[in-house]
Parts: sequence; structure tokens; C-alpha cells
Amino acid sequence: MSLLVLLVACKGRIFDLKGTGGDVDGDGYERSVDCNDTDPEVYPGAEETCDERDEDCDGAVDEDIAEVVFLDADGDGYGDPSSKTTACSVTEGYTDRGKDCDDTRAEVNPEGREVCNGWDDDCDGQIDDDDPDVDMATATTWYEDKDGDGWGSATGATARSCSQPPGFADNADDCNDNEASVEPTSYWKDGDGDGFGNPDEQVNTCDQPPQDYVDKPGDCDDLDALTFPGAQELCDDKDTDCDGNADDSGLASFDDLSTWTDVSADLNGAQGDPAEWISQEKGVLHICAGTWFATLELRHNVDVVGHDAPVLDAGLVRSVIYLEDGGLDVELRDLELTGGEADGAALGLSNYPAGGGVFCRGASTMVLDGVRIQANQGYIGGGLYVEECEVSLVDSSVVLNNTIWSGAGIAVTGGSLELQDSEIFRNDAGNNGGGLYVGDNSSEPQVTLTDSLVHENSAALLGGGASVYLATLDCTAGTGDFGFFSNTAGEDGGAVHFYEDATLVSKGCDWGTGSEDNTPNDLSADSGSFGDDENFTCTTDGGCN
Repeated sequence: MSLLVLLVACKGRIFDLKGTGGDVDGDGYERSVDCNDTDPEVYPGAEETCDERDEDCDGAVDEDIAEVVFLDADGDGYGDPSSKTTACSVTEGYTDRGKDCDDTRAEVNPEGREVCNGWDDDCDGQIDDDDPDVDMATATTWYEDKDGDGWGSATGATARSCSQPPGFADNADDCNDNEASVEPTSYWKDGDGDGFGNPDEQVNTCDQPPQDYVDKPGDCDDLDALTFPGAQELCDDKDTDCDGNADDSGLASFDDLSTWTDVSADLNGAQGDPAEWISQEKGVLHICAGTWFATLELRHNVDVVGHDAPVLDAGLVRSVIYLEDGGLDVELRDLELTGGEADGAALGLSNYPAGGGVFCRGASTMVLDGVRIQANQGYIGGGLYVEECEVSLVDSSVVLNNTIWSGAGIAVTGGSLELQDSEIFRNDAGNNGGGLYVGDNSSEPQVTLTDSLVHENSAALLGGGASVYLATLDCTAGTGDFGFFSNTAGEDGGAVHFYEDATLVSKGCDWGTGSEDNTPNDLSADSGSFGDDENFTCTTDGGCN
């Protein structure tokens, strides 16, 4: 027996007498007319809201509700008309006003102030003098120029406008506005007395010039008497000759603290025949970019300053830097020292040539900052030799140096050495102390390493990283990988070999582990194997604790 179902339909609305049928979302509209029969808020005649949905099923989304907005790139409250779009609200970076004629300039918009600048500041289609609303306070005063010589009259008519009107000049300096051949002379302020004036400080006069004014412009630094057109270019990181080029490559200059002198020719040697520069007085030697085949002997308080990382190459003839006098205070900065063949006499013995890169003997002070000592050689102290001097290395490196005997990187037989943020690596000694040799029979030298790294050095016999004899080596490290890694000795003391009343102190230094361990051991005489951030003190008599 069939069940009779009565369906009564009106305007698409249905009444299912069984409570089932074609209205899934229960909004009273069957799916044949409901454009989304899974959403009870969507059906024909529903109220349209701004939510990117077609609630009333008329085929349009957010019609008559969404706002028209414009991108406002310059943030002045007006947008680019070509960026028109719609949105439910005005969000950051947009505006509902779209009449900006230049959306890259915040001062340009329909509310802008028209000024004399060549722009339509108020977006009314009129620029500068063509706009009756232009702010005349920004206009220029022009002076009548009857004779047309470019010089205006102080007593003639004047005009105010953005652009120069015909028959007017931008000055009132003419000596006779009825005679074009009579005109004022221009002078420029010469603040440093070098005969050339500042182009930005000009006067035009029919009379004598004011004091300190000259008739030649073009000084690019009117506070420096050494800088003017045609001046001798110097190694000073300045455009000394005012030619627009501050590149001082290939130049060297000496400043005796009162006068600068070009010494480029004095340092211009050749491969195998390096120039030998010997200081004659205290001062600062400036060396600019390039490779210089030259060696320096410092007999006075002289600082040597590199500009753009110059290279001093001794051509395997003698030490690159040589200092033997006491009582001096010198600094080497931002240089590379290479090709040195040691010719200093270690401990006064000529058969012990020392200090291929740097030889420092005598009670003097030397600071090396940003210096790279590379590929030098000698019998002892291939890179650096220190005897009695107090030497500091800061942010420097000693690399690929070698010796027949000891201290391929650095040898210290007296005085002291401090390394800060520096590196000693890949140096090779034919005997002891690949990276460092520290020792003497009398003066008990002191070496301190702070946040520095000694790695990949080698010695044929003892102390791949360092050999310490009758001396003290102090290694201190903060956060980071600092200490002795991957050093190799042929017999003993891969990192450090110490003997004869030597002392080794580690304060937080790393001593290599795994593939970075030292070979054949960390310390001589099987004093122990150490890892990272170690704190200990070792002596030849008492072992390590």
C-alpha cells in the first residue's frame, strides 16, 4: 500500500509533510534555488553582508556593501587612482580617497602646499608659476639685467617668481648694468690658506675681495691645506688633488707629525731586490694598497699603517720588519708581511738567523693590529722573533711560516708576548715548537693567549703547537673555540711540550677532541689528555692539577 505524500509549493518554498526532502540546511529553500544548501544563512532574499559570500543568491558578492579603496604607498591619506579595489573596510596602507597624483611623495596630494619645486604639489594640474595658489614665500627674487650680461642690478627692478623671467638675473652684483663688458669678479673663501677656495662660498664684487678670499675655486676640503686641485696625491684615504678619485693604490707617505711627504719611490723595490727603508725620524708611515717589494728598519718611534691591506714582500732577501733599538714604541696595523728571510741574530748569535717576518730585539714595545704574517722563514722565529721586546698581537694571524730549528710561527726568547683574538696556524718547525717556541736560559719569557687559536702546526720533534722551556705559557678563553687543536709533533707534545721549569696554565681553553685532537698527545711526558673548556696548571716538577 502506497503512502500518499502531499507537497504544497509556493515561490520555491516547500513543505515536506514527512519532514524530509530537498532542503539540506533547513533554511526553507530547496537546493534547486538555494545557491549553497549547506549554509542556512545563504538563500534567495537573505540579507547581504560584507564577508566575501553571496548570501542572497543573486550571483554578486558583497554588492552595494564593500567600500572602494586605494593603495596609499606614501601614507599621506590619498591613494593612487589606478590602484582602485574594493574591501569590507579600509585597512592599513589603504585609503578611501584616491586623488593622489604622485603616490611616492607624501607632500604631494590634493591638500598639499604648492611650492616652487617643479612638482604639482596640490594635484590640481598646475605647476609652480602656472598655479595661482603657489606659495610665493618659496619663490626667488630676480634682478633686472638690462645689458644681458648675466649680472643683475642692485638698483633696478626686481621680480618674484619660481622660474627666471626674461631680462632678469639671479644676482644683483653688476658693476654697470648699462655696459655688458663691465662685470664683477668672483672670489671664493680660502679657509685653509692653500690658495684655492671653497666652491660653495662665493662672492662677486666690483671692489677688492674680502679677506681670505681668492680667485681660484675647486678646493674639495677647505679645512686641509694639503688638499687642493693639483696637489700631490698622498696615501691618506683622501682625494688630495681634488680630481674626484680617492684611490691611493700604489702610494706611500710619511707623516712626521707636521708635514706629509710622498715616499712611494723609497719603497718601490723589485722581486729579489727589495727596497730598504730605514726610518730617519719619528712619525707615521702610511702604505696604500698594492704589493711592495720592500723591508722596513725601524730606528725611531714609527707607526706603520696599511690602507686597504697592502703587502710588504721581502723577496726572501731579509727580514720584512727589523727593530733592534731599545726604548721604542711602534705599531704595525692592517698589513701583510711575507717573503721574509730572517737576518736578525737570535741571542746575538749570527748563526741563528731569526725573525723572517718581524725581528724585535731590545727593550721596546710593539703592537701588531690586523697584521698577517705569512710565508716567512728562518732558523728560529720564522714569522716573528721576540727578544726583550714587549709585543702584542691583536686580531692578527701567523700562518705558513717555517724554520730549520724552532718557533716556526713565533719564537720568544725574552720579554713578553700577548695574543688577543689572534691565530697561529699551519706553521712548520724542523725541530721544536711548530706554532710557538718560548724559552731562554735567563729571562723567563712570558706568553699569554687570550681568545686565540693555535692549530694545524707541526714540529719534527717536540711541541707541535708550542714548546715551552724555562718560561710560562698562559692560555685564557671565553666563549668560543679557542686553544690548541690539530697540532702535530714527531715525538712528544702534540699541543704543548714543556720542560726545564716551564709552566703551562689553561683557563677555559680547548685542547681538541676527535678529529681535532693533537698528535701524538696533548701535553708532553703523558701529562694528560684534555678536552674543551679545561682549567688546569702544569709544571715540569708537579705535573698537572
